[in-house]
Amino acid sequence: MQRHDDSEKGAAMVLVLGIVAVMSSMAIFSFDSLSRLIALSGAKASEAQTRHYAMGAEMLAIDVGSRLVRERMPLQLLISQNKHRFQQNIDEAQLIGELRDATNCFNLTSLVTGNNQSGWQANMAAIRQFSRLLQSQGLGSQAALAISSALADWQDSDSDPLPLGAESAFYAERSPAYQTPNAPMRSVSEIRLIRDVSPRLIEQLGDLICADTVSLSNPININTLTPRHAPLLAALLGPDVSEMSIRNLIADRPEQGFTDTGRFWAHPALAFRDLKDVQKGLFKAYPRRLHVQIDVALTGIKNRMNSDIHFYPDGTYTIISRSFGNM
Repeated sequence: MQRHDDSEKGAAMVLVLGIVAVMSSMAIFSFDSLSRLIALSGAKASEAQTRHYAMGAEMLAIDVGSRLVRERMPLQLLISQNKHRFQQNIDEAQLIGELRDATNCFNLTSLVTGNNQSGWQANMAAIRQFSRLLQSQGLGSQAALAISSALADWQDSDSDPLPLGAESAFYAERSPAYQTPNAPMRSVSEIRLIRDVSPRLIEQLGDLICADTVSLSNPININTLTPRHAPLLAALLGPDVSEMSIRNLIADRPEQGFTDTGRFWAHPALAFRDLKDVQKGLFKAYPRRLHVQIDVALTGIKNRMNSDIHFYPDGTYTIISRSFGNM
C-alpha cells in the first residue's frame, strides 16, 4: 500500500513539474512577446514623433512661402543665398528641409472650367495648349488632340465625348471597368487611367504636369524657369513662340530674377508677339505653388514628408497634398 502511495506521489510530482515547465515556457514566451510589443510601440511612437516634427517644420516653410507671395519676392533670391534649405536639431531629432517652386507645370485641371454648382465644361483653349505640349514630346497632332480631349472628358460633367475624346462608355468596356469622375482631377496620378496614355509618356512629361485641386489656371513663375520648361511655355503661348526663343529668354534672365513681368515681356523673344492679356496674366515673378520636403531622423527612425501647397495672392494657403514615407 505504501509503494502504491509513493507511485501516485511520484506521478503527481512529474505532472507538477510538467505544468511548471509549461508555465515557465509560457512566461518566457509572454515576456518575449511583451518585449517585442514594447519595442514595436516605441518604434510607432518614434515614427509618430517624426511626423509631428515634420509638420512643425512644414509650418516654418509655409511662413516663408507666404512672405514670398505677399511681398512678391523672387524665390531666386532665397536660392542664391541657399536660404531655401535648412537643417536643425531639436532634442534627439535631426530635421533637413527644402522649399522648391512647384508652379511651373501644366495644370491638368485647367482642361475644364466651371464649378461644383454650374458643372464642369471642357476648356477648348487649354485642350489646344496641352495638345501642343504633347506634340513637343513626339506625339502626332491627332494623337495629341485625342489624349487632350479624353483628359477633358474625364473631368467635364457631361457624358457626351468630345470629338476624339472618351467618356464612361469607353472605360466601361475595360477590364476592370471604371467610370469618369466628372470632376477636376484630384491627383496627377489619375492620368494613367486615361485612354492611350502610356507609362513612357507619363515619364516623359514628368514634372511638366501637375494637378492643382484649388485652381484651374496655369500660373508660371518666370524666375524659376529652366530650359526644361521651354516646351511648356511654347505650348501655353501658342505656335508663334518657338522653344528656342524661350531658351534664349531664360538664358538672359537677371541672375537674381525679374522683379516684375515688364522686362520679361519686353524681351525680343516676346516683344512683338500678339499675346492676349489672359495669357500674360498667367505669368508672375513669384511662386504660387510650393513643394516642401522635410526629412526627419529620430532614434533610428527616418521619415520623409512631401507637401504641395497652393498660395493665394494675400499669402494665405491651401495644402494640396501631403504624404509620409520611410527614407
